Amino acid sequence: MNTGSSTFSNAPHVPSSCLENALKDGKHTQGFDNFEYHPVDAGFDGILANCCCLGIYDRDAYLPYGMLGTKLPPPSIFEKLVVCDWNKPVRTPNDIENIPEIAELAGATLQKGTHSTAGSVQTLRFAHWDKEKRAATVEVFGGACGGSNTGTWTEPVETKWICLAVCARLCDYTYVFNFAEDWRSTIIDIKVNCCCCIPCIPAWFSIPKSIATFEARQHESSKNGEWWIRSSAKMGGPMEKVYDLVSVYGIDGKPGRFHKDLEDYTPKKVMITR
Repeated sequence: MNTGSSTFSNAPHVPSSCLENALKDGKHTQGFDNFEYHPVDAGFDGILANCCCLGIYDRDAYLPYGMLGTKLPPPSIFEKLVVCDWNKPVRTPNDIENIPEIAELAGATLQKGTHSTAGSVQTLRFAHWDKEKRAATVEVFGGACGGSNTGTWTEPVETKWICLAVCARLCDYTYVFNFAEDWRSTIIDIKVNCCCCIPCIPAWFSIPKSIATFEARQHESSKNGEWWIRSSAKMGGPMEKVYDLVSVYGIDGKPGRFHKDLEDYTPKKVMITR
């Protein structure tokens, strides 16, 4: 359990002057180097989140520099004692940002819809990338061997999501994005570690597609991965649209095509694992 004032040192904040100057003079990358971590008050949920080694942050401070930057806070108590990760490395961007057809996935994308995780923001910039297989593997909430993926996927500040995030982390809940040769679609495999009582084991079991199938296809107007139609099929049923996955920040920190949707879909306070 992570308690005491030290837990609050991991909550991020970017000085407003840094953000304003970056947007004003076009030097967006400077925010990645100047990013600092500070607390955000969230009442009971904030206390519970800190005890569970989660962080609740101001949306406009955390995005984009906290999510897309390579700087990481020290390993949390969860990472040290539960998944045995004592040496969190500096995050290294993968090659997705160098693939023009899907480059925006290395920026910050928003789940735009009315589904249960609507408003979540995420990036594939630090996913494990297999160039030969055109596959990106991301531990959604971190977990075994997933230290570089902590802080790359937000959820609402709600008690149920605190519990779900912890459970998913214990099971190393993982997505594997398998891209087609033309980069216009991807089949998303779901993997977990079924032995959640031994959380230091990486995800090894793939959920059968007969139970759940996820896919995403680029909208006809999308040229660089800025707009995807995310669909799902459950228990062998038909594939149905769930939400639009849209770009809100590019890899350079500049607002993306759908940046204005952040205000309507993503709450002012967001929660991530750390």
